[in-house]
Amino acid sequence: MLMRDELKKAIGSHTVWRGRLRSAIETSHTDWDIEQLKDYENCPFGEWLEGLSPEVRSTNECRKVIEAHKQFHREASHVLWLATSGQNRKASSMIEGNGIFHYIFQEMTQAMMDWMRKLP
Repeated sequence: MLMRDELKKAIGSHTVWRGRLRSAIETSHTDWDIEQLKDYENCPFGEWLEGLSPEVRSTNECRKVIEAHKQFHREASHVLWLATSGQNRKASSMIEGNGIFHYIFQEMTQAMMDWMRKLP
């Protein structure tokens, strides 16, 4: 699969994850392992990023995406922990408008889009 296609697919799959977090907040339940969610390499996109050549991984665009993706997974696991610990209101505030997860999601998506624009 082409790099541009992988990035588009990752934007879509992480948007779906944001929806799954909303569901977990609403139900206070998840079947996911919160510690595994924290590790961005447990995600197909994280595996793909780790498998890129050192030349690609050293580009500014790729480094930005990797860091944003790591932050996404750290904060997603935190939101999930809050949601399953009875702190639904706090979890919800993190994924809405001014919340940190919302901000990180936007940053990650923007980093992927910026990288796609620079591809041939």
